[in-house]
Amino acid sequence: MSYNLNITIDQTQGGLLRTIGLIERRGFSILSVNLPGGAGSTQELSVRVKAIDANRSIEVLARQIERLETVRRVEMTSAQGTAQADSQINSRKPGRAMSMARAVASMAPRRPVFEDVAT
Repeated sequence: MSYNLNITIDQTQGGLLRTIGLIERRGFSILSVNLPGGAGSTQELSVRVKAIDANRSIEVLARQIERLETVRRVEMTSAQGTAQADSQINSRKPGRAMSMARAVASMAPRRPVFEDVAT
């Protein structure tokens, strides 16, 4: 079954590429992409996708896309007709303070993979 994903993304460098790349890396084939030109700070991206195998969940893909920093909204619809898919994600993104907290957490020192062992 194929689905339409309507995604609102910020017009930032690399944002569109990250979104499309995530869809492919998560095991979905991109059947079509529509990106009308926009003059504002966001773009409306419409992508028709189909899972490569039956084990792929469109709901999980939508949640993963929603987590991208440049994504503002993800809406799923079934490509067979206009019926809404089982779920729809319209949550608001956390504010800038949350983004900064994630950025700081990602810079925290990590444990070394290999440790020197005294012999």
